[in-house]
Amino acid sequence: MHKQLTGIWHNDFHSKMELLAIENRIIGRYSSHTGSTGVYQLVGHCSGEAPTKKMGQSVALSIYWKNIAEGEKDESWHWVGSMVGQLQHDGKLTLTNVIVVSVPFGHYQQGNFVDKLAFKKSSADVDLESVKSDSPEDRNIEERLIIGKWVSLDQRQLLDIFHVEGASGSTSACLVCGDSKVMLTGFIDVDAEPGMAQSLSLSGYQSDEQSAFSLSGMLEPGKDTMTLFSWHAEQTSPDDSFMQTRMEATSFCRLTTR
Repeated sequence: MHKQLTGIWHNDFHSKMELLAIENRIIGRYSSHTGSTGVYQLVGHCSGEAPTKKMGQSVALSIYWKNIAEGEKDESWHWVGSMVGQLQHDGKLTLTNVIVVSVPFGHYQQGNFVDKLAFKKSSADVDLESVKSDSPEDRNIEERLIIGKWVSLDQRQLLDIFHVEGASGSTSACLVCGDSKVMLTGFIDVDAEPGMAQSLSLSGYQSDEQSAFSLSGMLEPGKDTMTLFSWHAEQTSPDDSFMQTRMEATSFCRLTTR
């Protein structure tokens, strides 16, 4: 268990994030009182080494903005997000926060909304069973067009989205680039209706680079191509932390469906 990452974190908006980090995997939940109020699932990855005075710890999270607590449903429940950055030796967790607005809601139009969040740990205690029990029970999922194999337009990357749990939206996928194969976990919007864009966010860990990353975007209705944004959490020194997040855009076209 990563003792530095595991715990309860709060940011300046008084949002609460509960993280449990074991080896390179993270599970948790996020509680927000800004915008739509609710409790949300998250999963992620991190680098294996604890932060030092010279180098931070890479962190990448995928979050599904579908409230798993009681609340009045709105269109923001279709959104997903990526949170990417690093934990520094001084205990400050700084993340680039990307919200994928796949369905317009209020004055928020479709697109990617980006800001920066800074968290401080308030407690080292996290109830694993409580985090797990908040996840919706699984149900059979209907066929979704986003599930299947996708190849990048330059033929260098293959993305295989092969398993989705129907209630939680929990998703498993694999990204292959050359000799590198990275297993991904995250979410797709399982409640997207016909004619809606379907959002997805997946995170993984690149052992050769010792960095975590999150891949997010949306599939427009009726399309066989989609552009995904890969947000890489670079490990840096505290002085170079302004370079901690690197973004790449990749367009994929459909190979197969499931």
